Amino acid sequence: MSTLSGALLRIVKDARLSGQSLRVLLFLYASVEYGAFSPVTPAIIASELLVHQSSVKRTIRTLIELGYIKKRHETGKLVGYEMVEE
Repeated sequence: MSTLSGALLRIVKDARLSGQSLRVLLFLYASVEYGAFSPVTPAIIASELLVHQSSVKRTIRTLIELGYIKKRHETGKLVGYEMVEE
């Protein structure tokens, strides 16, 4: 089973994910570059999904707490998110 297939199975089996959490997480996976890195910010996600940036930030906090993503910083600035492999 490929890494992406395994990740998608993990996502669809997780009853804690629904609605906005699923939308944001799937957007991050669709934006992945360089292995498991998604170079998008909450502002970009909010603009693309037509939701408020504050909602995206809350959702990202939840996804971090659930262990799906982690923030990636370079020189102290947020540059995107990394998908956490199980």
